[in-house]
Amino acid sequence: MKSPNSSPGVPTVANSAHDAPQSSTPASCYNQAEIYAKSKVTKAPIQSFGLAIFAGAFIALAFVFYLTVTTGSGDAPWGLVRLVGESLLV
Repeated sequence: MKSPNSSPGVPTVANSAHDAPQSSTPASCYNQAEIYAKSKVTKAPIQSFGLAIFAGAFIALAFVFYLTVTTGSGDAPWGLVRLVGESLLV
């Protein structure tokens, strides 16, 4: 899908349901996937690096959450108690 504001030769991806194609033929799905793939390949290296850093940070945060919830303390499931306690405080 080309946007009226895009420069020639630079594909853009549909940003909303309004911009999305109305037909779901295999050819239109293929074209949309091709445009999306080209936009990912032509992304600036610094943008890709920044997104990779954020992805790693979210994975690390999820790991800390996993450790907190799965940690037990004797008979009481400390991690689960902490999860319930944190969710009640919010």
